[in-house]
Amino acid sequence: MSDEILETNEDKVRAVFKARFSQNISLSKAFEKTNVASSTFYNVPEEVRLHIADEVRAEIVKNREEDESAQELARQQMLLDLRREFTDAAREALNELRNVMKNAQSDFVREKAAVDLLNFVERNFEGEARRGGDDDGQRQLPAPTVNVMMPIIAMPMPAQLQPVSQFTVVSAAGEERQIGEPVLEGEFTENK
Repeated sequence: MSDEILETNEDKVRAVFKARFSQNISLSKAFEKTNVASSTFYNVPEEVRLHIADEVRAEIVKNREEDESAQELARQQMLLDLRREFTDAAREALNELRNVMKNAQSDFVREKAAVDLLNFVERNFEGEARRGGDDDGQRQLPAPTVNVMMPIIAMPMPAQLQPVSQFTVVSAAGEERQIGEPVLEGEFTENK
């Protein structure tokens, strides 16, 4: 095989490997995508094909890493822009709160603005050491645990129970009436 034909075939092998590795497809699909005959591909010696495959794989990995680093830089730049925008908005809100705190007619509005200002400072400067106050060291007690205790009722054994001879019935008018005759064993009676 002449050097010129081998070089042309190597370019075709490179195109097949590029399609295979970049799109993660089978070798036969790569032949279809690149319109390269399998006989042309396999005419190139195996050592040359393996070397080309390693070069193409390394090139694809390098391109992916460059793309990922470019995306990471773009993401970091976007985060910096957002942080700058939020910082500017927070400064503007802080100035508005200061103006309300200083110029409001109502004591409630001034106190509310001061509380909001303090909350803002506390949320945005968490990493800094906090000043000690009157309530330093005091923490809220945990919620009490509720123990539900059920009374233990001693029930007599069925063998210890005596048969019922009479019982009391309360009428709708509120009158109590004793009903009952001794029940004979095995016999049911109607009380009228």
